[in-house]
Amino acid sequence: MFFNKAPKFSAAVITNMGKIRTNNEDNFYFDSKTLSEETVNAMTDESIIYSIEPRREAGLFCVCDGMGGESHGELASRVAVETLCEHKEKFAGAKKGQLKDVITAYTDEANSRICDKITELGVKRIGTTYVLLHFVGSTAYISNIGDSRAYLVRDDSIKQLSRDHTEVAYYVSAGILTEEQARNHPMRHGLTQHLGIFPDDMLLSPYFAQVVQAKVGDTFILCSDGLTDMLEDDSIKKIVKDNFKEGPKAVVQSLADAALEAGGRDNVTVIAVTAK
Repeated sequence: MFFNKAPKFSAAVITNMGKIRTNNEDNFYFDSKTLSEETVNAMTDESIIYSIEPRREAGLFCVCDGMGGESHGELASRVAVETLCEHKEKFAGAKKGQLKDVITAYTDEANSRICDKITELGVKRIGTTYVLLHFVGSTAYISNIGDSRAYLVRDDSIKQLSRDHTEVAYYVSAGILTEEQARNHPMRHGLTQHLGIFPDDMLLSPYFAQVVQAKVGDTFILCSDGLTDMLEDDSIKKIVKDNFKEGPKAVVQSLADAALEAGGRDNVTVIAVTAK
């Protein structure tokens, strides 16, 4: 009798300002690590990278991409990950049927705090996307608001697990634009949802992807659009496959390097979680 092998998970995260920006509006939650205000202010053109060794319980991961100009985007993404830090025990203790409620509660709290910052600062708009990956055993739960993405690279395929909350993504789903037209459309970054929208204007609705049972050989990717604007999905897949044996640190480093070599027009942040 044969049994499916339960995978062990390794993970790594990398963030880089890119070649054009002079600040980093991205942030992440990675094994309780985030980018502090001091770390962001001290960033140079060098990447920041963290990794974790193989373990049975993968845990919680998130990438946020802030917006708002000046330091406001940095503030919004930092508020989002700091709020997630406060909710991590709720994620850890949640049963499978409770996770949507936990994610929704997190979304509402993070959104409320960012809206409070908008009022406090007297600015028109600040905000952030998020894409979140949480494991319960080998079961992966993915949710997002905005256009930061989650992918699964399995065998010889790559699949986007998140859903872009953009005007252009709506046009693609409606058959008005093709995927190729959408990729270079001038409105491709026009978000229809993000953290930092007052409830009177819109009630946020996170996208919940179909759950995934992770298996040996899988790689989950979370990333800001600093990666996906620079690299097509097939290129991402090839880099992941080529570096899988070396581990997630090699995966994220190679992905970030490729995005920078392609122009690095935006901050780039990538988390890779591999199952072996």
